[in-house]
Parts: sequence; C-alpha cells; structure tokens
Amino acid sequence: MNAYTNVLRRVFVFALFVVSVALLPASAQANVVVSPRDYPSGFNDQFTNSASNWGIIAGRWTYGGGVLRGNGVKNGWSKAVFSKATYANFDYMVKMRRTGCSNCPNEIILRNTTNGAVYFGYDNTGWYRVYACSGGSCSTWKNWTATTAIIPGGYNVLRVVAVRETYQFYINNRLVTQGRATGFTSGYVGITFFSWVTAGNYLDIDYAILTRK
Repeated sequence: MNAYTNVLRRVFVFALFVVSVALLPASAQANVVVSPRDYPSGFNDQFTNSASNWGIIAGRWTYGGGVLRGNGVKNGWSKAVFSKATYANFDYMVKMRRTGCSNCPNEIILRNTTNGAVYFGYDNTGWYRVYACSGGSCSTWKNWTATTAIIPGGYNVLRVVAVRETYQFYINNRLVTQGRATGFTSGYVGITFFSWVTAGNYLDIDYAILTRK
C-alpha cells in the first residue's frame, strides 16, 4: 500500500468517527452509571478477576484470561469506558495490543462526556495522533506523526497526564507531545478502536490504571 492510499484511508476512518460521535444514541450514554465515591483516588484494573467496571458504549467486548478484548466491528468503532467514576485531573495509562489491521487507530479516551472527549491513539505502522471532538465535530491537536516509540504488533502503553488545561502524551514511557487546550475539564476515561473487518481483528487490553492528580 502506498503512502497516498494510506493517508486516504486515515481520512476516511476519521470521517467515520466524526459521524459516529454525532449519531451516538443517548441510550448508550445512559448505560454508564456514575459512582464517584467508589473510586475517589483512581483505579487499577489488571483484568485478573473481572471487567465489570467497564461499560460498553459501542462494539463487542469480551473478558477472559486476564484480558479485556474488543472484537472488531466491520467498518466501525468499538468503545468502552470505565463506568464507575468521572475524573478531572489524572495520570491515565493503558497497555494494549492490536491484531488484524496495521493502519487502524487504537486510542484511549479522556474527559468523555455526552458532548465530546479528547482522544490519543496510534496504529501498527508506527504513527500516533491527538484530537478532540465536541458537539459532533472534531479538531486535530496533533496530526498523524511517525515515532519509533511504537512497537508494531506488540503491546504498547499509552499514557496521558492531564492537569487542568495541560496535557502530556506518552507512548511506552516516551513523551511524544504535550500542550495546553481549553474546553475539556472532566469526564470518563476509556478505550476505542476502529476496524475494517471483524475476523481476526481485535484489541487486547492487559491493564488500565488511573491515578488522580
């Protein structure tokens, strides 16, 4: 696949994501139950016993063998959020491994509300990006950028430290970008990824950890 075709596919995937944000049903958001008193300082989900703290917003997710697995939805996004609490300032990291699509985005979600969220993701060709969606439209904070921090086809740890308007974005303990942005103050954290096909196309989550700042 040449670079031009790859860019076109990325643009198409992003367009599909914008549409999915705009059309996400209110009933899906209503399934998330807020119980901030249960996890006031954060959480550490190693998925050794269950995945009951996570609410499915889109796609098919299964649990077993100490892994939360998102099963690809053809030409669509899968999404799950930590459903027990919302957070404003935090250090959030997720260890994930993508199988089945080298140039499909795999992302963590920050400060998610019914109005929008911030997204940080990568693909297995070695590129990452940062963007935000609000009111059904999305804006790019950091366009697709190549980095050697990504392990193609292996487990990668995405980490974000968000304190008020300041953000730091890490891949496998390497700071890849940082900056300041307004408009997002608090919300759920989560995980999302895109799939072209379903068979053999999935995202495994080894752990998800959040420390409140």
